[in-house]
Amino acid sequence: GVRPRHRVRDVPHQTPRANGFSSFHCPSLFLSQGYGKICLLNQKGGEDMPDTGNEIVYHYCSLETFKNIIENECLWLCDVEKSNDSQERIYFEKIMLDQIDLYAEELKNKNNASKEHALCALQLIKEALQNHKAERAPVYSCCFSCSGDQLSQWRGYADDGYGVAIGFDSSIFQKYLPNETFRPVVYDPKDAKAQCKNILEQAVDHFSRLEESLHKSISMYQLYGEVLYSMGIDAIYFKSHFFYEENEYRLMTIDPSDDEESPSLYQIEGHPFIYSSPSVITPDNNQIFQLSEKKWRVSKRGLSAYYEFLFSNIKNDIIKSIILGPKCPAEKQDIIQFLKFNDYS
Repeated sequence: GVRPRHRVRDVPHQTPRANGFSSFHCPSLFLSQGYGKICLLNQKGGEDMPDTGNEIVYHYCSLETFKNIIENECLWLCDVEKSNDSQERIYFEKIMLDQIDLYAEELKNKNNASKEHALCALQLIKEALQNHKAERAPVYSCCFSCSGDQLSQWRGYADDGYGVAIGFDSSIFQKYLPNETFRPVVYDPKDAKAQCKNILEQAVDHFSRLEESLHKSISMYQLYGEVLYSMGIDAIYFKSHFFYEENEYRLMTIDPSDDEESPSLYQIEGHPFIYSSPSVITPDNNQIFQLSEKKWRVSKRGLSAYYEFLFSNIKNDIIKSIILGPKCPAEKQDIIQFLKFNDYS
């Protein structure tokens, strides 16, 4: 006969449930059947499957990565342009280029005293996008999904189902991190177009208000630093609707601006830019999470930088569940003992 795609293991003391899942109870953990595998929930009471809404977000990974996350009490925030998705940031940039052309045509049909300055700003932004991609600041991110048991996620991000999905409490991220550092990914192209138009309108307005004597001193690189910096941050939160099934949240950061060259990206001759830089997690502004110094690794994409995002101070509150993939060889008792050994209650 045909072998079933996912095999349900025998679990002692199972309680049948109407929804097709089954549960297993032990003193401090709630266990149930996931996509053919065992799920551990770090919660007291309750007999439902993990919440697949926004309260818990899931990080899919290999078993080896799971081991490192638990032992080191941290996640890696990696350069998004060194990820497996070749369209990272490009999708949003393509929409931006289209919106620049549409906005330029709109302005040409208006009788506005500052129209020429506005068209000049749009042209500078367009040239910066097309010719200065190497100058954009890197963005580092860790990805999660609101779906805790998604077959495509198992295949794409959890070692083809041999890995696990770690459930994190998103409300803790939202409470202790700046808004721009933890956000859901948007898949509707209408929202992407609206955000591009908003960035352009603010940039044009700001550019037009600058003294005319400053216009000649504003290079493409400087304007890029003002406007496209914000666009570069937004770019990681907008993806094609073809990826909507990922139901993704992202945790991001950027390089701290503590060197002499960075201020040129955010200021022109004393005129503050309209977009401020995102907050960077430091011991001074966050006692819950810490960010390591920049580190480097060798991967299939070459040499790339990353940061360790440490959650040691809150590790027993932030991890809510662990779901084993449909092919994961780990046994539930091994997972429990491993967590206890690493002081996870």
